Amino acid sequence: MNKPFSLFLILFLFIFQTAVFSADQACELIDKSRIKTIHIANFLPASIVQDVNVKVSAGYTEKQAKGIVGELIARTEIEEGKISVPGDPRERKSIVSFFESNGCSVSLKHTGDQGVDDVFIISVANGYRIDRRYNPIFHESKYDGRCTLKLSQTKNMCKQLSIQWLGHSLDKLGRRLKKSEVVNDGVCLVTPNAELEIKACGACWKEFRDSIEWLNGQLMSGHFYRTASVLCTSGKLTIYSING
Repeated sequence: MNKPFSLFLILFLFIFQTAVFSADQACELIDKSRIKTIHIANFLPASIVQDVNVKVSAGYTEKQAKGIVGELIARTEIEEGKISVPGDPRERKSIVSFFESNGCSVSLKHTGDQGVDDVFIISVANGYRIDRRYNPIFHESKYDGRCTLKLSQTKNMCKQLSIQWLGHSLDKLGRRLKKSEVVNDGVCLVTPNAELEIKACGACWKEFRDSIEWLNGQLMSGHFYRTASVLCTSGKLTIYSING
């Protein structure tokens, strides 16, 4: 093989591999025209400020406190059945609330405050098992003074709520869980409650790990929904469906 041809072949293979890699890494585009408002609620601004101040007093920064309040208010609205998805009107519960009601404290964050804000699922009648026949809802919560929904473009994981971002977040959480192996790494017991049967830490860890694997499977097969919410300083909460 002569040198010019060898050089051409190497260059061709490099360009081909680069093109394939780029295609695999292409970020999903969230089409703004397909983001639809599905619920609006209004709360007293003073109550929002009070909730934020309570979190600040507990040691959170103001930014962290606003984020937490935005998540909790959106979670309450969704759990109270204020939104529904086409052809599937059943009420959903946050997966965090689901595990708490079963004696486990869990977090969807994989690193600090990074990760999926919330996932809403349907549980079977007795409330002890996730009904996996129904698609989960991945949710992102925002607190924004100008009432604007901004899904951040992350440096290495594409835009928030994109399929790539969700996949990376679940993968990182799954790896954290596998490494933790029940060593008090965000998955263990809540404060004992006489009305709850508190589960062993190992059982909580295994069930949560299995649930994350299921969510990843739902994401990869396209069997999921996406929503986002914005809480404003005025007390207005808007929840949107994100269809791509």
